[in-house]
Amino acid sequence: MPDGPLEDALDELYGVEPSEFVAVRKRLSATLRDAGDKAGAKVLQGARRPSTSAWALNQLARREPQLVEGLLDASSALYAAQTRGTNKPDGLRDAIRAHREAVDAAADAATAVLGARANDSFRGEMVSTLRAVSTDEDLGRQLRTGRLVRESSVSGFPDAVGLTLVPDLPASKSGTPSKTANRPTKRPARSEAGTEAAQAKAERVEREKQQKADLAAKEAARKDAEAAEAVADRAHARVEALEGELEIARHELTEARARSRKARSTLRDLR
Repeated sequence: MPDGPLEDALDELYGVEPSEFVAVRKRLSATLRDAGDKAGAKVLQGARRPSTSAWALNQLARREPQLVEGLLDASSALYAAQTRGTNKPDGLRDAIRAHREAVDAAADAATAVLGARANDSFRGEMVSTLRAVSTDEDLGRQLRTGRLVRESSVSGFPDAVGLTLVPDLPASKSGTPSKTANRPTKRPARSEAGTEAAQAKAERVEREKQQKADLAAKEAARKDAEAAEAVADRAHARVEALEGELEIARHELTEARARSRKARSTLRDLR
């Protein structure tokens, strides 16, 4: 990403506490405008304040970039393992494990950034966002530069909801029928095994249904949160616009009063 006044201003802006964001954005925007960069000032003025969890991840990218790079590398390795198919299930399992560990390490470090503000809810949002970053190049760039705006979520990734998508493997290579395979005494064992397999499959299907239901509920909650945040952002933008208009009105009032005093003074002199 090219360097320049606007990029420097954005780096500074997304490095401050969320409570300072609006004031710093106003100051930096005015600085760019005074320097003649009206386009940059407009871009900066449109920058959105990050949510708490997004802010913590932005600080993680600044303080411990190696954790972000480790996560992105693990994501690439997991994607490669997936696209190779299921001929190497052990490799896929290892890739999933490495990715999960990278997500946990990054989430732990970002949670530590919050200090006393940290809680399970924020950590959950950060884990969800880190998983989304794993599949979205644009989000990956935002995280690298420390300019995430809000938490995100994604479905379909092997590690996204605790599913590995790895096929069940036989416990051993003794699948070849033995010479005693047709003995009557073996039939009850095969029947029992079939029953257990059917039960395990039913339980797996039920777990997957529950996981899908949980994911749908989380997605609905996320959309509700985004809608509420959008309303809040619009209200905040309106407040800022009104504050700007008020500042201009106060300036005009001061000038008008000064002109009035001067006119009255002139009138007294003429009398």
